[in-house]
Amino acid sequence: MSAQEMPTAYAIMLVRDALEQGENLLQGLNISMEAIEKKEYFPLVDYMVILDRYTSWNNEIDWGFSFGHRLGIATHGALGFGAMSARTVKDGLAFLSRYLSTRVCHTHARLVEADDAVAIYFDIDSSVLVAPRRSCESLSMVFQTYIEAVGARSAPTLWHFPYQEPEDSTYYTRWLHGGFRFGSEQLVLEVPGSVCMVVSAFHNESVCQSRIAECEKILSEGTRSSTEV
Repeated sequence: MSAQEMPTAYAIMLVRDALEQGENLLQGLNISMEAIEKKEYFPLVDYMVILDRYTSWNNEIDWGFSFGHRLGIATHGALGFGAMSARTVKDGLAFLSRYLSTRVCHTHARLVEADDAVAIYFDIDSSVLVAPRRSCESLSMVFQTYIEAVGARSAPTLWHFPYQEPEDSTYYTRWLHGGFRFGSEQLVLEVPGSVCMVVSAFHNESVCQSRIAECEKILSEGTRSSTEV
């Protein structure tokens, strides 16, 4: 994976979702579904074209949340399996934060500890995004799904979204199980110690270490390719 590539799994989900409803997001593009399915990663610019078309076509007000919710562990590769196998929720969040860019090249995350609690700051390159709000919504689902999948409750968490409250924000209550606020400078997730200290039901140190090695390799390859451009 280079610094300007995205997993094909995310694009495939968008294209298939639209196809099921009669919309071909690949129409007129020099790329086919068969070609996408043969690769694990493909250029960010191609992904953004697909995302732009999906955003223009889909009029569902909460599709950012629904898309993020449907992204299962398998679509996140080593990132997902590594987080699930970490010892505690705090360890898993640290894993997700450190290696998030191995799956979402336009976003980096930084975890800051305060006693037992943590705050995760997301740095999103908005210059390449066609739907930054939807991306924030999808990210919130990825992290919420992880917390709940390993056996913790996400109700005590608090999200800070980097935009003003949407005109119809009631759907945020339907999707987010914790608190949320609008108007922050960047996307932030606050997780209290009561959630952080929960031991993952899927903890496996051997699996976790192997996924760390895999993600470190992806990071180093991405850094190397970006310096060669």
